[in-house]
Amino acid sequence: MKKVDLAMFFETVSLMAEISNGAKKLVLCHYPMMTWEGVAKGAYMIHAHIHNNTNADYFALIKNMSNILNAGVEINGYQPVLFDELVENNNQFKSATL
Repeated sequence: MKKVDLAMFFETVSLMAEISNGAKKLVLCHYPMMTWEGVAKGAYMIHAHIHNNTNADYFALIKNMSNILNAGVEINGYQPVLFDELVENNNQFKSATL
């Protein structure tokens, strides 16, 4: 990544970002976080990193929090999805692992 000028391809590159979809605050980070700004007010944490791994100890926490969403390709049919689809895909994935 250090050999590529990322600014040519991305508006910004950062470790974490806070945005809004117009209705909800969204916190974006490569890694899942257990707490974030606005969590008590319904803000969403959108992450990747874990793919569809359900074996890690922290997965029990993630699957019980509806506002933590995995943006990994395995959860989302290997394609970009809209926010509502991301929510539904995560609901289906989490309920299948109960």
